[in-house]
Amino acid sequence: MEHLYAEDPKILLIEECRMGRRVKLSSINIVCTEKCNLECIYCYRKHRRKCEKRADPEHVQEELSRINNMDISKVILTGGEPLLYPDILNLIHMFRDKTVTILTNGIIPIKELDDTDEIVISVDGTEEDMYSNRGISPPQYKIIRQNIAYYIRNKKQVSVHCVVTKHNIDNLISWIKNEPFIGQVKFRIVPVSDANETGIGLTQSQYSTLLETLKTILQDYNFHIDLSTNIVSKRMFKDTVSEEYPIMISPDYNLVTDQYELFDEKYNTCEEMLNCYSDKMRSVTKTIIDYLNNEEDYYLFDPYSLAEKLLKEGEN
Repeated sequence: MEHLYAEDPKILLIEECRMGRRVKLSSINIVCTEKCNLECIYCYRKHRRKCEKRADPEHVQEELSRINNMDISKVILTGGEPLLYPDILNLIHMFRDKTVTILTNGIIPIKELDDTDEIVISVDGTEEDMYSNRGISPPQYKIIRQNIAYYIRNKKQVSVHCVVTKHNIDNLISWIKNEPFIGQVKFRIVPVSDANETGIGLTQSQYSTLLETLKTILQDYNFHIDLSTNIVSKRMFKDTVSEEYPIMISPDYNLVTDQYELFDEKYNTCEEMLNCYSDKMRSVTKTIIDYLNNEEDYYLFDPYSLAEKLLKEGEN
């Protein structure tokens, strides 16, 4: 069952150069816009949608060129809803020599697909689940389904990004088993943790239920389904990371603010961000390991959400 613990795209192992304790990133998220056409209940950017600040376009273009010349393999275009960014096709084309992934809610179609390596579409389940989690209407749900079919016909790699909350966890098995695109798309199952006290996240017992749910789905389909999740066991986490090689969360470069961001921390340059990144994540990793040492042997958790909580609270 090890493939259930596949690496989340936002959590990376650190690669360090020996000189200067510098961090080498393998991917970066580019926040194209703060605007969105949905009101998802778990969105951590919803409070920023009225952002009036606009960065200098020339400087943003210079920074994008620097990112393009960085030794990174993957660029993830996100938002808000990245397809609301007016120059999105040129942005996709700019990074054609890297792996380009776009994270979208699937309502706006991508017509020019040549330079997009992976399209990740947010689908949390049935029409009813999508209404509960994202406020999706029946006509919008139909459009999302049509767009997924369009991408598959065009032979693009499509992943379904399923956010699991207390509202849709009970319907997960029946939804995936009845999914018509099963075998044609990857499923990324991302639980919302109670670590940030949102009121919609999963408890520890629900984490265990979710893992059993994923095992059942895999067994019923003879493992011919591509599932990944950022849930890991205590053993897996401690075998994978350490203070010397901590977890790393891919930073954001925000086109609206022209800043690099790691949750609530903001940096004016990539160099400034990298200078403090390594020590920050070492401290977070140590805190998580110390916490796990006080927990039961078989402990399931989401290190991404826990790291987010620690970073936001200053690791207190």
